[in-house]
Amino acid sequence: LRSHSESITITFNEGVNVDVEKAREVLADFENVVVIDDMSKNEYPMPMIATDTDETYVGRIRKDLYADNILHIWGVADQVRVGAATNSVRIAQKWIELEENV
Repeated sequence: LRSHSESITITFNEGVNVDVEKAREVLADFENVVVIDDMSKNEYPMPMIATDTDETYVGRIRKDLYADNILHIWGVADQVRVGAATNSVRIAQKWIELEENV
């Protein structure tokens, strides 16, 4: 087991009323993101499902209890394949981009 998990809090501009269903739809459309979010069946992402995969799993998507412009998400991913590997690729791509502009 080498996955990590994190609680993510997104604060939108004042006056934005977060639509949780819309947030689920948007997240489900992201490449390499899998939404697992059915609290009635106790289904949400756990670190053990992310090990040895390239996807990021998100769930427990909910609006803040006190502020309409805040969204909470639980996310899990394989810390080597998604974390370190993805960051390495992004750094390499940025390096190539910089080299081309010199």
